[in-house]
Amino acid sequence: MKKIVLNSIALSILCILLGLSCLHAQTNRRNAKSSNAYRGQYQRIAAGGGHSLEIRGGVLWDWGDNHLGQLGDGQITYRNSPVQIGTATNWVSVSAGEYHSIGLRSDGTLWAW
Repeated sequence: MKKIVLNSIALSILCILLGLSCLHAQTNRRNAKSSNAYRGQYQRIAAGGGHSLEIRGGVLWDWGDNHLGQLGDGQITYRNSPVQIGTATNWVSVSAGEYHSIGLRSDGTLWAW
């Protein structure tokens, strides 16, 4: 128990020093088991500077900061909850950077936005 508490404190201090928002960060696997209602349905997930991407059943979902179009939905609107990106159902991998996103489809095409 002491090790978990110390790890949580160390993580909190690191987040403060780096200026990261870690108030809701999971610090152990016990918390991860109940944190997401659709936990068993996602296939891949990635997090960028202020946005996240997820593949569920081959469909791409994005949410978060979008002021430079990093969600790929053709808008620059912040999204509080996941929005489906396009109609493709063959996404297999995603990655996110500070202000961009990259996705790979099962047909081998690489997409960046």
